[in-house]
Amino acid sequence: MKKILFSLLALFATCIAQAQTSIMATLTHNGKTTIYYGADALVEAAAASAYGDRITLTSGVFNAPTLTKAVSICGAGMETDTINHVEPTTLRGVLTLAFEDSLNTNFSIDRVLMPEGLFVDKATINASYTRCKFFGNGFDVNNTYRHTQLNSNFVHCVLSSVELTVSSTYTFLNCAMGELDFTVVDNPSVELKNCIIIGGCRTWINVGMENCIYAYGPAYDSDASFTKSTYALNCLSICISNNPFEHSYNTTNYIYKPDNTSDPSDKYSVFKTFRGDITKDSNFELTEEAKAKYLGTDGKEIGIYGGYTYKPTSSSLNVRKFKVADKTNAEGKLQVEIVVGTDY
Repeated sequence: MKKILFSLLALFATCIAQAQTSIMATLTHNGKTTIYYGADALVEAAAASAYGDRITLTSGVFNAPTLTKAVSICGAGMETDTINHVEPTTLRGVLTLAFEDSLNTNFSIDRVLMPEGLFVDKATINASYTRCKFFGNGFDVNNTYRHTQLNSNFVHCVLSSVELTVSSTYTFLNCAMGELDFTVVDNPSVELKNCIIIGGCRTWINVGMENCIYAYGPAYDSDASFTKSTYALNCLSICISNNPFEHSYNTTNYIYKPDNTSDPSDKYSVFKTFRGDITKDSNFELTEEAKAKYLGTDGKEIGIYGGYTYKPTSSSLNVRKFKVADKTNAEGKLQVEIVVGTDY
């Protein structure tokens, strides 16, 4: 009996030690949940997962895995939520998608900060990226699989750069991004609504833009142009010389030419605080004057705060934080702290 009791106490102590890390990944498979702890929790949960499983992450820093089957990953947030006191879910290293051919459909990731970016190493179909931030290499794709990124959807994301691929389809809704890179040869089909594009891009074809802002980027020495296969509705171009929408069709747009193109406070004066460099703390809110002047097709302000309003933090029923006290209190009770949020 004493031996059994000692074993139980040892097991309980181990569980407490793991819980005290406050970093947790919960794998859900066929209604059964398994919890993993620590910086490698996501790596371990991904290794144990099956195609279509769900992995829920608390706040904290997780080592980024290489995923070989499409799963759903849901974090606590892509930035600090000061109202609900929730820290972001952050990945250390590049998240790599290397799905097997029969396991590459319906991948999704929500509310995750990726300082080093995401790399798509193999084909994906119907991938969904919501409320995520991509920095470092941004959203990058293996050239070998440039023909096979089908139906990638981005909602409420911030991306330092995006590489789009040939014969693929992309939708961006209320996103802010830096370099949007594809050439005439690559020719993907792209729809952007209520987005902000900062930085260079090559000649665009097969692009639909609505209620967007295109701003000349500091790293590029010429304006982009849009061909006749591109349409732009109620978009704002902050341009240096030419009108990039001149050759696109179905065009009803706004043009703003700053007086001093070398002065960020002039070049980006339609924004309250943003001055051209996309970082994890960037704020893309327009000035009150710009909100009233530049209206979208729906009568709301253009950019990410119009339309389906950009919400960097959310509120889904999800474990954000799980922590066990180091020792019992005066009453001999062990205090457990659980923070739960709700989705909009």
